[in-house]
Amino acid sequence: NEDSKSIEEQKRTMPQMQHTFGTTTDYHLPAGLRKTFPYKLRDMLSDRCLEGTITWTNDGTAWIVRDSRKLQTFLPSFFKHGRYKSFMRQVNLWGFKRTVDGPRR
Repeated sequence: NEDSKSIEEQKRTMPQMQHTFGTTTDYHLPAGLRKTFPYKLRDMLSDRCLEGTITWTNDGTAWIVRDSRKLQTFLPSFFKHGRYKSFMRQVNLWGFKRTVDGPRR
């Protein structure tokens, strides 16, 4: 699938994200590149307007969607769509894993 190839290629070409994703460290993209899903997700998680909607866990190693309906209203501010189902499709394509139990739940 061409979309999967492009996502896999993007994952391989973003090693600097491993050091900045999920921290307070600012990041910058090289000129001419557009933000990919993980960068946009980080922007969402950093947006104080969304604190009760999508947030980091206390230990900062995962994130939680607390109100999917409210999140859906904000999605067009970050993505080219406004559908929660499309957001979750991207979450899965990028390899994020759902945790349904344990200390982070």
